[in-house]
Amino acid sequence: MTITERIRHLCDEQGVSFSTVERATGITSGNISRWDRSRPSVDAVAKVAAYLGTSVDYLIGASDAVIPADNELKFALFGGGGPVTDEMFEEVRQFARFVQEREKLRRFHEWERQQNDKPLQNGKKK
Repeated sequence: MTITERIRHLCDEQGVSFSTVERATGITSGNISRWDRSRPSVDAVAKVAAYLGTSVDYLIGASDAVIPADNELKFALFGGGGPVTDEMFEEVRQFARFVQEREKLRRFHEWERQQNDKPLQNGKKK
């Protein structure tokens, strides 16, 4: 299916029109129907995906799973063993941000160490 066919399918399931999605996401009227012939911006596709409760991957055909990315992640993290509250999921997101920041800091310190290990030329570091 093309991107517009996938959007049409979700719109039909949810009882909304392209124009409703366009108004709600701030996309110029009539644009979505032209996305098979033109390149939509990543931002526009992300807005439509969020509005329709799916992932960008599904809309662009990289995945056939209509399930929103957050639900897939919740299932993978918690094993589908009962409801996952927004608070539980936010804790996981905070931990993921912490790990990302820690990794950035680790890479910075590694770079800094490499800079300090460079040999001196004429009494000055490279």
